[in-house]
Amino acid sequence: MNKRSPALPFVRWWPGSEADHASRPHPRGAFPQARRRYRRREREGRKVAPTEYDALTVSYLVETLWLPAADADDPSKIAEATFRLISASARQYFGY
Repeated sequence: MNKRSPALPFVRWWPGSEADHASRPHPRGAFPQARRRYRRREREGRKVAPTEYDALTVSYLVETLWLPAADADDPSKIAEATFRLISASARQYFGY
Protein backbone atom coordinates (compact mmCIF):
# COMPACT_ATOMS: atom_id res chain seq x y z
CA MET A 1 0.00 0.00 0.00
CA ASN A 2 1.46 3.32 -1.07
CA LYS A 3 0.56 6.14 1.29
CA ARG A 4 1.77 9.61 0.56
CA SER A 5 3.02 11.65 3.45
CA PRO A 6 1.54 15.08 3.92
CA ALA A 7 3.46 17.89 2.28
CA LEU A 8 5.95 19.41 4.65
CA PRO A 9 6.99 23.04 4.45
CA PHE A 10 10.51 23.72 3.24
CA VAL A 11 12.65 25.02 6.08
CA ARG A 12 16.14 26.35 5.56
CA TRP A 13 18.33 25.08 8.37
CA TRP A 14 21.83 25.73 9.54
CA PRO A 15 23.44 25.44 12.92
CA GLY A 16 23.10 28.55 15.05
CA SER A 17 20.90 31.51 14.44
CA GLU A 18 20.65 33.46 11.21
CA ALA A 19 22.78 36.23 12.72
CA ASP A 20 25.51 33.70 13.59
CA HIS A 21 25.46 32.34 10.05
CA ALA A 22 25.74 35.80 8.50
CA SER A 23 28.69 36.75 10.70
CA ARG A 24 30.69 33.61 9.87
CA PRO A 25 33.68 34.19 7.59
CA HIS A 26 33.28 32.75 4.09
CA PRO A 27 36.14 32.01 1.71
CA ARG A 28 34.63 34.22 -1.00
CA GLY A 29 37.98 34.94 -2.66
CA ALA A 30 38.57 31.30 -3.60
CA PHE A 31 35.35 30.78 -5.55
CA PRO A 32 35.82 33.40 -8.31
CA GLN A 33 39.39 32.18 -8.81
CA ALA A 34 38.20 28.59 -9.10
CA ARG A 35 35.54 29.62 -11.64
CA ARG A 36 38.14 31.46 -13.69
CA ARG A 37 40.44 28.41 -13.66
CA TYR A 38 37.53 26.15 -14.64
CA ARG A 39 36.50 28.41 -17.53
CA ARG A 40 40.09 28.75 -18.74
CA ARG A 41 40.46 24.96 -18.75
CA GLU A 42 37.19 24.62 -20.67
CA ARG A 43 38.39 27.10 -23.32
CA GLU A 44 41.63 25.13 -23.63
CA GLY A 45 39.69 21.86 -23.99
CA ARG A 46 41.00 20.46 -20.72
CA LYS A 47 39.14 18.56 -18.01
CA VAL A 48 39.98 18.11 -14.34
CA ALA A 49 40.30 14.66 -12.80
CA PRO A 50 41.40 14.21 -9.20
CA THR A 51 44.25 11.76 -8.83
CA GLU A 52 45.75 9.86 -5.95
CA TYR A 53 49.47 9.63 -5.45
CA ASP A 54 51.89 8.23 -2.92
CA ALA A 55 55.50 8.84 -1.93
CA LEU A 56 56.76 6.54 -4.68
CA THR A 57 54.94 8.59 -7.32
CA VAL A 58 56.35 11.85 -5.99
CA SER A 59 59.83 10.32 -5.85
CA TYR A 60 59.50 9.24 -9.49
CA LEU A 61 58.42 12.73 -10.56
CA VAL A 62 61.38 14.28 -8.72
CA GLU A 63 63.93 11.73 -9.95
CA THR A 64 62.82 12.10 -13.57
CA LEU A 65 62.91 15.91 -13.23
CA TRP A 66 59.21 16.41 -13.88
CA LEU A 67 58.90 17.98 -10.42
CA PRO A 68 61.45 20.15 -8.60
CA ALA A 69 62.33 18.73 -5.18
CA ALA A 70 61.29 22.01 -3.55
CA ASP A 71 57.70 21.48 -4.80
CA ALA A 72 57.37 17.89 -3.60
CA ASP A 73 54.99 18.92 -0.79
CA ASP A 74 52.67 21.05 -2.94
CA PRO A 75 49.67 19.06 -4.25
CA SER A 76 48.95 21.54 -7.06
CA LYS A 77 52.55 21.33 -8.31
CA ILE A 78 52.39 17.52 -8.14
CA ALA A 79 49.18 17.61 -10.19
CA GLU A 80 50.78 19.90 -12.78
CA ALA A 81 53.85 17.65 -13.04
CA THR A 82 51.64 14.58 -13.44
CA PHE A 83 49.69 16.33 -16.20
CA ARG A 84 52.89 17.30 -18.02
CA LEU A 85 54.20 13.73 -17.75
CA ILE A 86 51.00 12.19 -19.12
CA SER A 87 50.71 14.84 -21.87
CA ALA A 88 54.29 14.28 -23.00
CA SER A 89 53.76 10.53 -23.05
CA ALA A 90 50.58 10.90 -25.11
CA ARG A 91 52.27 13.28 -27.58
CA GLN A 92 55.17 10.87 -27.99
CA TYR A 93 52.82 7.91 -28.43
CA PHE A 94 50.69 9.65 -31.05
CA GLY A 95 53.67 11.32 -32.74
CA TYR A 96 52.82 14.97 -32.07
